[in-house]
Amino acid sequence: MLQKKVLRFSFFVFSFFLILTQALLVLSCKTDTEPALTQPIVTLTLSEDSPQTSVIISWTPSDEAIEERVNYFIERSMIRDDVLDTRFFEWKADMPLCITDNTCESGTEYTYVVTASVERFSLFNSKTYSKKSEEKSITTAEDSRVTLDYPKNLKVLAYRNKRNALTVTWDAVENADSYELYYTSSIWSNFNEKFIKITETSETSFIKNYLPNEQSYTFMVKAFSGDKSSLFSAKVSGCVPALENLSKDKAIMLENGIREYFCSDADSLWFKCKAQEGFLSFYCEDYNQETSLSIFLEDGSLIASGLPLFIPAEGQASAENLTLLTVSDDQIYDYAVKRNIRADIDGFSSDATYLLRIVKYYSRNFSICVE
Repeated sequence: MLQKKVLRFSFFVFSFFLILTQALLVLSCKTDTEPALTQPIVTLTLSEDSPQTSVIISWTPSDEAIEERVNYFIERSMIRDDVLDTRFFEWKADMPLCITDNTCESGTEYTYVVTASVERFSLFNSKTYSKKSEEKSITTAEDSRVTLDYPKNLKVLAYRNKRNALTVTWDAVENADSYELYYTSSIWSNFNEKFIKITETSETSFIKNYLPNEQSYTFMVKAFSGDKSSLFSAKVSGCVPALENLSKDKAIMLENGIREYFCSDADSLWFKCKAQEGFLSFYCEDYNQETSLSIFLEDGSLIASGLPLFIPAEGQASAENLTLLTVSDDQIYDYAVKRNIRADIDGFSSDATYLLRIVKYYSRNFSICVE
């Protein structure tokens, strides 16, 4: 009898929650009345203090007929050399319906759109309603110091020898004597525009080293001649190629005397070389990391293994055939050694191709050079 009462009660509770869940689903799926958002009307004016670089964007409210909070999103677009450059601005609820864009360039046309948006949430559903303004355009005032043409044909290429580098090139600008190159790696570059100055150079190319694999970067360049300048070039992006030398059959060929840069989370990487003098230089971030080298013939036969690429502590592995190097040209590297692999290989031949397997522990950034 007691068991029947318990079963009956359990069935009652289950039925109650089933009916309640169905009711909530019906309520949550109930068609909402679309909010009566009105289209914002945008007004653009140049800043009185800096009409060459600042635009004031204001708009009418879009909440006359609804009670919900209305959010606004501001989008700016500009086209240079057929490249669309878009930026988004944040508007906060405690601000007037107005923002100032201080990131403009002189003598440039910008187009703005303001979107009013309302979000409605329910237990099982959420929906966003929005209304865009018409596009409005404005051209900033000319700057007498901007007399040079901006650099064109900006390109970002993976550098042929350095595996963790990108080469940026551009066409020379008439009468320019120097260039400033800027970059960002932020995926939010369309929001914060925090470009970092890399270099000032008289050349029309630059190699950016020490870059992580599969990371994208965006670049732009400006030309100078004394106190005269150009506008920025169109922005161009490039991606550092992925490293694939995780297995013997995909070993990277190291050229004699060419120092290559790497950045990888992999435990080990494979390389090929024809070392003319029989030396391998290894540069890394942290001298405490126990990095080792194994050497194979081209057919995969093991010649030597567990060869340290760090100066071992007293009582540990032998430091024979190792020389500590002074790191003077690379701030990213704290430690460097040169290993005499000629002495590690019986019957060493400068004409033979050797396979090298470097095992590293937590050292992402490193470089190597064979000679």
